[in-house]
Amino acid sequence: MKAFLILIAFAIHAAAADTSTAAAMKSIEGVYKERFMNGVITPGKQAGEQDTFYQAENILEIVRHDDEHIYFRVRLHYYNGHMCGLSGMARHEGARFIYRSPEAAVDGGEPCTLTITPSGDAVTMNDRISPTSGATCKSECGFRGSLSDVSMPMKLRRPIRYMERILNSRQYKHAVEQLATPQATK
Repeated sequence: MKAFLILIAFAIHAAAADTSTAAAMKSIEGVYKERFMNGVITPGKQAGEQDTFYQAENILEIVRHDDEHIYFRVRLHYYNGHMCGLSGMARHEGARFIYRSPEAAVDGGEPCTLTITPSGDAVTMNDRISPTSGATCKSECGFRGSLSDVSMPMKLRRPIRYMERILNSRQYKHAVEQLATPQATK
């Protein structure tokens, strides 16, 4: 009887954890798009000449992959045409999702580690291991780009109407392959 009660308690705990993960995934799944005016400074321009301005769009896509992982793709634009772009599978850990690159950093530092944290009014991405550490995903960004403390307001979230395109993309297929490698299960 005691073993039966322990089994029931374990099942209830596991179901609560799955519900918590599923709820976290559902709360952020979708596409976030933010359009804004961006610009380019032209070196050597004369006084009074204008910078070049253009419309840019930051995009974050989040799709549930399985009971523990979300697939994400982020593309952010910064001044002078600099960008950040990253995609992969992030695992639910506590109150956030964490992506850990299976590849070593080019500069010998920490591998790219990105946390995706939902809150009531935003989804925040951060590639710093601690508040005082350096950015771990800087190789994914241009000189002026950053994946440190970037937020996308929840009010921008929309349902994804092009799911088939995401699931057939090379980025998604690569993320699934990386997830299947032994070091990705950390």
